Amino acid sequence: MSSLLKDRYSIAFYDAFILAANKAQLSIDKELFYSRLIDDSWEELSLKQRMRKTTQVLHTFLSSDVVESLNAICVLVEGLKEEMETEYSLEYLFLADYVSLYAINHLEEAIQAMEVITTFTSCEFAIRPFFIAYPARMLQQVNSWAEHTNHHVRRLASEGSRPRLPWGEVLPNFVQNPELLIPLLTKLKQDSSEYVRRSVANNLNDISKSHPAMVIETVKAWKGISKETDALIKHGVRTLLKAGNKEVLSLLGVSENSSLKISAFRVVDTVVKQGEYLSFEFGLTNHSEESVPIRLEYRVYFKRLNKEEGSKVFKISEKTMQPNQQIEILKKHSFKPITTRKYYPGLHGVAVIINGKESERINFEVN
Repeated sequence: MSSLLKDRYSIAFYDAFILAANKAQLSIDKELFYSRLIDDSWEELSLKQRMRKTTQVLHTFLSSDVVESLNAICVLVEGLKEEMETEYSLEYLFLADYVSLYAINHLEEAIQAMEVITTFTSCEFAIRPFFIAYPARMLQQVNSWAEHTNHHVRRLASEGSRPRLPWGEVLPNFVQNPELLIPLLTKLKQDSSEYVRRSVANNLNDISKSHPAMVIETVKAWKGISKETDALIKHGVRTLLKAGNKEVLSLLGVSENSSLKISAFRVVDTVVKQGEYLSFEFGLTNHSEESVPIRLEYRVYFKRLNKEEGSKVFKISEKTMQPNQQIEILKKHSFKPITTRKYYPGLHGVAVIINGKESERINFEVN
């Protein structure tokens, strides 16, 4: 069985979809559907491209009346929710995609459809063109959805309004004016669902990338309300933590401490092959007579394709070191290329970060 996400759009999936669609009176001819969907280019299409093509082919079987088609999709969704074992399905994102692609001129009907569809497959991407086209109305709507009984709808309010949702369209209004989102996030900060609270944290983290002071003031007001809200805060300031923001570190009870000393920091091998691991080790001693909270990270400096140097911070652990305690750390970092990160031959570096304070870097080669 293929491990590629795009191959979840399989014949078995489409057979099940067509069966469910016809039960919902959509009248899809299977042979004709496949002839329009799968051609010589199919194997080369990415996940998003396959999703979009599925949307476009589905459109050819739906009514030319967009409102009528939205109603038909909502009937289909309710049927799928009854029949499928899982409540949430990645493959069916094309139903949400239909709304963004064909219903942009039918705002109120699109809102109603997204409220239904997102309870089965997320509308976090589909909603974004509506924020751009109808900013005031959509801000009003997500504030209303924040009080919805269904946690998927409440999550859509916070996840769909993220200024910089990965793989999604940037929302320039919220990038520039994130204060518009704070009342919404405040409503949801104590949501009963962790799924929703983590989305609030994601939204805060997006805001922190361009308006750190606003996020810091917000989390100061939220801190200590509950352990769940404190966990939300910690996740919401993760970019600021990795940047070593002293105010955020202090807010979370971590600060630079002269009693913490690194020793014997070294890389095990000074040459690392792509696909293998960098191993490095160091000692850390608390020379104080008191316990000290520590946040332990490391930064990898790496070559980019354009020959400029970049870097990324990775977390090792958080703990409390006892008086005069010494620990030894051995860490491995994979240099196996992944979808979101590629490594290039040349000089790289690694440094250890203790409570936001970075050590001297040690260089090594990747080939």
